[in-house]
Amino acid sequence: MEIDNSFSFKFLNKLNIEEKNKLNFYIKKNPFITFPYSNLEYNNIITNNFNYKNYSFIIFNINKEIVGYLPQWLDNKKLISVPWRDRGGPLFKNSNVLKYIININKNIITNNKNISCFVWKDFKTEYLQNYKYYINLYLSLNFSITEYYNNLNSKIKNKINQAKKNHLIFNITNDIKISNLKEFYKIFLINRKLLGVPAYSFNFFSEFIINYKNKIYLSNILHQNNVISSSLLLAYDKKVISLFSCSLPISKKLKSNDFMNIEIIKFLYKKGYSTYDFGSDSPLQSNLINYKLKWGAKKRHVKYSYYGNYKIFDHNLNKYIIYKKIIRYLPMALYKLLSKIIIK
Repeated sequence: MEIDNSFSFKFLNKLNIEEKNKLNFYIKKNPFITFPYSNLEYNNIITNNFNYKNYSFIIFNINKEIVGYLPQWLDNKKLISVPWRDRGGPLFKNSNVLKYIININKNIITNNKNISCFVWKDFKTEYLQNYKYYINLYLSLNFSITEYYNNLNSKIKNKINQAKKNHLIFNITNDIKISNLKEFYKIFLINRKLLGVPAYSFNFFSEFIINYKNKIYLSNILHQNNVISSSLLLAYDKKVISLFSCSLPISKKLKSNDFMNIEIIKFLYKKGYSTYDFGSDSPLQSNLINYKLKWGAKKRHVKYSYYGNYKIFDHNLNKYIIYKKIIRYLPMALYKLLSKIIIK
């Protein structure tokens, strides 16, 4: 495959300190950035917590200036940009740089039998095959909070009122102590096990806190001084992403999730944020999607660009139901071990 000689590339793990500093500056000043997953902080989190081979690389022009960057990792024969999140793809100065990045990746696949494809999440280009599958839901916060509440579905408002009668307490902080994170993780493990899906390691979350210091919010709902629901949020610019949420079984009876939602929205509104990103879901999770829509969220399809033999993986498909049932009934110690084996 023909490569444009006016550019050169270098893998991230081959950069010297000066080049890394220049890359960090380039990423934070790039208008195409899909912060927070294009930056070196997220690169550190993935590289330090998973056994994926890092194939991220940088593009230089003939003047040795950085003009492009692609964060990506090899996971089960797929080059993914980026793993475990719904956004990814390259940063680039212009279409010539983009074409060069695509050709480099195609060459990597051609020269490596263990790599079958590459995929860029939430990225669309005419130079690659494209498809859309997952659904992202987000809430614009440019409203009067009083009018917003008044316009909510009556069932949601009833649940919020029930939560208040249950004397639930909401708190939120971006000064997260290790003890707070451990409390979150304890609930996260229980929640994920009940869902029948493996859990990330505790270190994965602690590195989020370390790498995105003061940009991560931890919100909790307490009942009788015990945390029953918890959520991690990531702020960037004027937007906030719901990263991970979890709750104990009793939270459904006490209506803590509805109470959590309204209190988070009120908090973000008062802080002056413009958008609350509820995250992305499988189209098979219709109940969850409809629940978010009742909060006034808008939806959009997350577009993917890919090359090669790429097939979508969705654990919500019926063929995985039996495996989820098995996971739900595992002892916690065995569940933790299985999670380490699956998510690695």
